[in-house]
Amino acid sequence: MSAAARLNVLCGHLNLQSASSSSTLQQEPCSAPALPPPPACGSLVLIGGMVMDLQAHPAGPSDVHRGGSVPGSVVQSAGGVARNVAEALALLLTSAAGAAGGSGSSTASPPAALPLLVSAVGDDLAGSALLRHWQELGLSTACIARLHGGATPTVAAVFDLAGELAACVADASLLEEQLTPQLLRSPPVAAALAAAPIVMLDGNLSPEALQEACRQAAAAGVPVWFEPVSAPKSVRAAALLHRISFVSPNRQELAAMAAAVRQRQQQHTDRQPCTCRQQPCLCGLQSSISGEQCCTCSQQCSCTAGSCRGSQCAGSCCRTPAYEGQPASSGAGAEPGAQLEDLLRSMLPDIAAVLGAGVQHVVLTLGPDGAALCRLEGDGKAVAVCHMPALPAAVLSCSGAGDCLVAGCLFALARGLPVKAALAHGIAASKAAVESPLNVPALDAAVVMRDAAALLTKQATRLHLPLPSP
Repeated sequence: MSAAARLNVLCGHLNLQSASSSSTLQQEPCSAPALPPPPACGSLVLIGGMVMDLQAHPAGPSDVHRGGSVPGSVVQSAGGVARNVAEALALLLTSAAGAAGGSGSSTASPPAALPLLVSAVGDDLAGSALLRHWQELGLSTACIARLHGGATPTVAAVFDLAGELAACVADASLLEEQLTPQLLRSPPVAAALAAAPIVMLDGNLSPEALQEACRQAAAAGVPVWFEPVSAPKSVRAAALLHRISFVSPNRQELAAMAAAVRQRQQQHTDRQPCTCRQQPCLCGLQSSISGEQCCTCSQQCSCTAGSCRGSQCAGSCCRTPAYEGQPASSGAGAEPGAQLEDLLRSMLPDIAAVLGAGVQHVVLTLGPDGAALCRLEGDGKAVAVCHMPALPAAVLSCSGAGDCLVAGCLFALARGLPVKAALAHGIAASKAAVESPLNVPALDAAVVMRDAAALLTKQATRLHLPLPSP
């Protein structure tokens, strides 16, 4: 038997073990649809920023001031959203594999391949340091381009004595200019994308690079997770939401994405009248299932033969862009506090706009209030919200908390767990992040899984937020 044939047989056995895993987390009820268990032999692919962070803090008693220098400390550390998520994910996967190997259990899930980062750095000192650190972690640099004469993406932040940001300069132009669609079409990257269980993209990518990555993922049937990075960068994916399974915005990023979606809808509506009953509109929005173009009217959709598929339609034809002033009714879960209910109700128009553009799940990060998993109900007439609170923590720094939340979610999804369980893992990982001064703390899968299990035993807050009839 050839080596390739033996590898295929081994992968088949690993998949059988994964399907019969006795993990109690897999048996937790979930209010959101679960992804199918991913293949055991693919690496999660993360595409985006690898950045050198510089942070300067004055020692006191003199504070920072224009035109002069003061004594203090300057710390450099590896950063960048995709890089942070990849490192956190690698720590979780490695520690989980070590725990499974030490247990001697024959029913343990197969270890997932370490994540693959696709990024770009310059050939300067910062680029050398970042690549050396990556290699020390045992992670592949095969898909990290090193560009001659390029300046490695760097963020320099200066804080005042109160710990508030006094000034910041971010140079990430290399990512936008050099992490191009052509680079993403290179054989190593294209092969990794096609074999990945999930692909994560961060908002540091140019719109063209985002489009190319989403195109390849859609062709291979690979789910895409988009991490917006910031409100200004979050809008870069506005035209691609029909090809994205997960987005993980905070409140400001959600508002910016929703505004961009509405603007696109208005532009399409103003530019062309609806001709649903005669031919498909040329708006550029596409069905996530058939690939046919979709109209922008609010009456009848031409995604299929004149009939609308409701929540499965990736265009905006089935839903109006605004839902202000609609009452929220609580579901079968625990009754939410009035403040949380009001907060989620106030964000319903933005949540609905992003979901209506084709995203399957909005993982809304709420800082100290935890996070909420939002999706359209089966009939497309309501938004189902599953909220989980943040775990009690001794907060040292909020830097990297959002990145670790995404890493925890991806870790669980890579193990074939339901989306609700994935959110619990994300919140557990973010707890470890805020209790550490580092961008990426020393994550331990056993601790994260224990905290996630504790979250899942509690009754989550569930809301059923109806949308108005068109």
